[in-house]
Amino acid sequence: MKTTPGIHRLTADQQDLLLSYQDGEFGVRRETGWSLDQLTEAALYDNIERCPGCRIWCESSDLVDDDGTIDGFCCNCRPAEGGE
Repeated sequence: MKTTPGIHRLTADQQDLLLSYQDGEFGVRRETGWSLDQLTEAALYDNIERCPGCRIWCESSDLVDDDGTIDGFCCNCRPAEGGE
């Protein structure tokens, strides 16, 4: 994979690990030696973000509701329509 100096990038395997389960963050950080800020930057570059509700990493497209509104929450944390 071609990289730009100073830009951290996740490999496909690291992306899969990060998205696969909650402890994936620690596996990727242990493997790369990156800080949380560096991991967050690399993940954003690959359209992976953390849900602010459950803190699980997910694809950025999962943080958009069915109407296309960017609410920032995954489907598990998004309030039900009409609910609180």
